[in-house]
Amino acid sequence: MPEQRDELALHLELGDRRDEERTGNQVLPLELVVEGREAKILNISSTGIRYIVAEQKDFELVDIDLKCDSRVYELRGKRAWGERVGPGHFAVGLSFEPTEDLEAFRSLLQSGTVKGGDSSFDRPL
Repeated sequence: MPEQRDELALHLELGDRRDEERTGNQVLPLELVVEGREAKILNISSTGIRYIVAEQKDFELVDIDLKCDSRVYELRGKRAWGERVGPGHFAVGLSFEPTEDLEAFRSLLQSGTVKGGDSSFDRPL
């Protein structure tokens, strides 16, 4: 029996991705916190991130924490776009701004596939 996807994943038509099995890349467990609120990663690259959050304030620059294992990368992003998706959720796209942790985070990204919590939101790099 296939796994049941949550309402938001169905709304966004996101399927269950098995990137580690398909690509053979190491999966990195990555957690995102934006202004103290947990967010789900839709995709991420060395230059930016796209995520979903339940509440969204209007901003130009925002500090974000990306946690992998016990390391927290303190990053800053400039809002490129944002839109309401589904009931009570917002999708946001950020481009990374220079911070002390940005180069270390980019090195981490080169080492494997990021897993952003819920398997419905896994994305290859």
